[in-house]
Amino acid sequence: MGSMPKIIAEFLGLHDAMEFIDYYSAYFHYNFGRCGRKPGICSISISDLSSVSKSEVCDIANAIMDGSDALLLPQETCIKHLVKSISVICREAEPAIYQKQIFSELTRCVTTPTEALYSLAISAVESALKTNSAAIICLTSSGRTAKLLSRFRPRCPIIAVTRYARVARQLRLYKGIEPLIYLKSFEGNWDKDVEERVQLGVTYGKYVGYIRMGDAVVSVTGSRPESGMPNNIQVVYASEFDALPRKNKYGNTL
Repeated sequence: MGSMPKIIAEFLGLHDAMEFIDYYSAYFHYNFGRCGRKPGICSISISDLSSVSKSEVCDIANAIMDGSDALLLPQETCIKHLVKSISVICREAEPAIYQKQIFSELTRCVTTPTEALYSLAISAVESALKTNSAAIICLTSSGRTAKLLSRFRPRCPIIAVTRYARVARQLRLYKGIEPLIYLKSFEGNWDKDVEERVQLGVTYGKYVGYIRMGDAVVSVTGSRPESGMPNNIQVVYASEFDALPRKNKYGNTL
């Protein structure tokens, strides 16, 4: 896969009008997010393998702010210090996105009447925004629910718990999704199975530092095995069990 400017130039025939590349790049990223069917992956190239230049920092940050789901690095740039630098750039660019405006624009693109799963995904993301949730825990089999949640760009990570490794690998490409593979088979008790899978997501969120004691967490689950799709949204609060204590900027426990 080539870089995004080259792909856009070849697709639109803009070999002599390169000044429009940034405009069409943002347009393509917006339509990737609005359609929500395929992840938008932006390829970047690093000219100097010793460090990232200022122009490359701007390109990476703009790709994140335009809505890219992932960045594709060439094999020769997969060096530890470069990957770490690019990760820091992405983390710093993410807070610059105005999440409420993006959520409002994406929800306006959904026509009514719409499928019930779209309504559930919009409600879950809005609940996470209103409650300042630390994470959204989604139980999914096909991965479609997690993809729809990612489409509406929540401000918190989506922890998708699935039993299928293939689905988990696919969800890795979508923005904000952290897939988990649940290895335990279904034993007949649906309520217990749902509770254990949600608890796995909460424990993982605590382990990686997404969730702290007392944080709100939105869970998206199904009420019964035959529902065919999630139809239940709950807001729960993380307990102190296995939770890291909250600390202020001086390192003191709150």
